[in-house]
Amino acid sequence: MGRVTNDKTLRKIFGRRLRAARNHRRLTQTQLADRAHITLSYVFRLEKGERNPTLLIVHDLARALRMRVRDLTDPD
Repeated sequence: MGRVTNDKTLRKIFGRRLRAARNHRRLTQTQLADRAHITLSYVFRLEKGERNPTLLIVHDLARALRMRVRDLTDPD
């Protein structure tokens, strides 16, 4: 397992995982935003890898998706 040192790369990986988890659960971005108590715009930017979420936001997203935080954050 290689170390991810590029912040932009890590954000892109997180965004792809977030989108995949949301799609797997057949949620829209609006539904996820509502469940995680964040804005639709923020979900959109997270999925595009444009934002760097706080640990609290990651926790809220994982909870909204009914999954573990590490499943969204572990870069493999």
